[in-house]
Amino acid sequence: KVASNWKAYVDFVSNIVIEGFVSSIAVSLQTLCEILDPLIIAKHEMLPLFDVKVELDEQEIKFDPPFSALPNSNTPSLRGTIDGWLKDFFATVTCMQRLDTSSGDYLNEIREHFQMQCLLALVSELID
Repeated sequence: KVASNWKAYVDFVSNIVIEGFVSSIAVSLQTLCEILDPLIIAKHEMLPLFDVKVELDEQEIKFDPPFSALPNSNTPSLRGTIDGWLKDFFATVTCMQRLDTSSGDYLNEIREHFQMQCLLALVSELID
C-alpha cells in the first residue's frame, strides 16, 4: 500500500511539474505570437520584430534575410532564427530530470501537450 501511495504522489508531483513547464513555455510562445501577428502590431502601433529588405534582381525577388534557409548556405534565415528560439523555449524542460524515473526528462510530455501543439501551430501560421 505504501508503494502505491508513493507512486500516486510522485505522479501527482510530476503532473504539477509538467503543467509548470507548459505554463512557462506557453507565455514565451504567446509573446512570440503577439510580436509576430500583423494585426496586433498594427493595433498597438508596434515596430516590427524583423526588418526584411526586398530586392528585385532581374526576374527574381530576393529577401534579405531570406524567409527560409537557402540550400548550401550558412546565411541566417527568419525561419531558422524563430526555430532556434522555439528550440530554446523547449530546452528549458531538459534541465530537470524526471521525478518518476532515474533518467530522462519531460520533453516528450511537453511536446505532446495540446496547448503546446496549438501554440506551435499558431506560430507556424504566423511565419508561413
